[in-house]
Amino acid sequence: MKSKIVFGVLALLLIITTVLLFIPENKAFKIISSPKIHSIYKSSDNELFKIEFLVNSIDTYYFDDEFIAHISLKSDLDEEEVSLVLMEVEYQDNVYLYDNNEFFLVELSLGIGFNSDDYLIEYKDAYIKIEYKNEENVTLYIGEFNYLFNENINDELLISNLSSTVFKYNDVSTVGGVFIELHNNSEENLVIRDFRIGSSSLIFNNYYLSEIYSIPDLYDSVEDVILHDEFNFELFVNNFEKSILVRKNHNIMLYVPISYTGEINFIHRFYFEIDYISNEGENSLIIDDFPYISTSPFQESLEDGYIIYEILN
Repeated sequence: MKSKIVFGVLALLLIITTVLLFIPENKAFKIISSPKIHSIYKSSDNELFKIEFLVNSIDTYYFDDEFIAHISLKSDLDEEEVSLVLMEVEYQDNVYLYDNNEFFLVELSLGIGFNSDDYLIEYKDAYIKIEYKNEENVTLYIGEFNYLFNENINDELLISNLSSTVFKYNDVSTVGGVFIELHNNSEENLVIRDFRIGSSSLIFNNYYLSEIYSIPDLYDSVEDVILHDEFNFELFVNNFEKSILVRKNHNIMLYVPISYTGEINFIHRFYFEIDYISNEGENSLIIDDFPYISTSPFQESLEDGYIIYEILN
């Protein structure tokens, strides 16, 4: 009798174990953020920007616009939140493998929730806060965020050509320097003083700002373009101004390398300003956030910087 009871208990335990093995695991929802430098110039009323994340499931309300009540931008140093307008949530077809698991790319198309003719949002450490209709919320780190409102129209300097050179910095393909050809459209000589980039993590190294006489190739080294034996991307001379003359009704080709001064070095588009002097005083030309490199923030060389958020179901 006892043996039958023992065998019965063992059989029950075997059944329970077998059932448990076939019950699907309640997988935690994971969001991966790859922090980068966002540098955006509002050049039109329809200006949008995209924030990307990787997720391990598309069957969730966390990125379903019907369940999202509000999105805002915030900084860890500023209690004020900037309201954002969610225009679209889109999943891409690409599958990303990370830590032997499949992830999917989701893009949020966003706009700033207010307008201005002269204002700068400048967050060294920025977060996207998403609030849901069930009163839940998530806060996700996205890196550095700069957004410039400026309606100043400049017709003294016109852009004839614009491109960049690229190089690998810490195994990440990024911008080495910027080439621009300008036309002085005014009836007076102008003096260019410096280039300023829309970021606190990298700067234009104006010490090496140079007039050049041929268009550089995409993969030309900075040394080859500026005709200098050595260039260190981590060394720079701060607040250095030059005096480069642009004669009236003439063109000039300029090249300026970039120095990386912060913890984040991944950037593929950014706005910048060219400061110059005319007979009427100081002025500037703002260059729109041109996409210098088409590359994804989710790549093997950037995995060490990933931030992984896990939400238990």
